[in-house]
Amino acid sequence: MPPILAGGNVISGGEAVLDTGDGHILTLDGVPGDGVSEIQDATDGDATAGDFKLRVSDPGGAVMGTTGPIVFNETAANLKILLDAIPGITVTVTGVGSVASPYIITFLAPGGNIPLMAIVDDTLTGGPATIAANTAGVAGAYADLVSAGGLVKNNATGFVYENDGTRAVPTYTRIDTV
Repeated sequence: MPPILAGGNVISGGEAVLDTGDGHILTLDGVPGDGVSEIQDATDGDATAGDFKLRVSDPGGAVMGTTGPIVFNETAANLKILLDAIPGITVTVTGVGSVASPYIITFLAPGGNIPLMAIVDDTLTGGPATIAANTAGVAGAYADLVSAGGLVKNNATGFVYENDGTRAVPTYTRIDTV
C-alpha cells in the first residue's frame, strides 16, 4: 500500500496503460460498483446413460466454445474442468446434476449477463439435459478499465478503491483517501 500514497502516478480517464502494481490510480467520477456473477442451473434430467455438451456465449452472444462430453453422472469437479477448458471461462460448480440437486454454475468470467448455455449433442437416456436461469450477471462499474489489483479514485471525494476481485466481476474495497 505505501507506494500508492507515496508518489504513485495518477492517470485520468480510461487509459489502457493502467498499471496494477506500481501505484497508479485511475481517476473517475463516482464510486465503482461491484459486479454480480452470472449463475445458471443445469441438470442431466435424471438420465441413466449418455452424455451432452454445453455451449457458452459471451454477453454479446458470440460463441466462446463448447465443452467436451458431460456424462450423465458427471461430478461437479469434472464439469468445472470441462467448462474452464473453454478460453475466457472461469466457473465454480456445485450440485450433482440431478433435478433435485442441479449443477449450480457460477461464472467468474466472462462477467456480465451472458445468454443461457445451449445444450448440444444430447444423447441422454431417461431425460433431457436442461438449463435454467438462476441469477443474471451484472458487469461491475469500471470493469473494462480496472483489472484485479487496480485502483480507482473518486474525483469528488478523493476516496481510493481497489479492485481486489477479478476483472470480469470486480470487487471494490475502499482503501484510503488521496
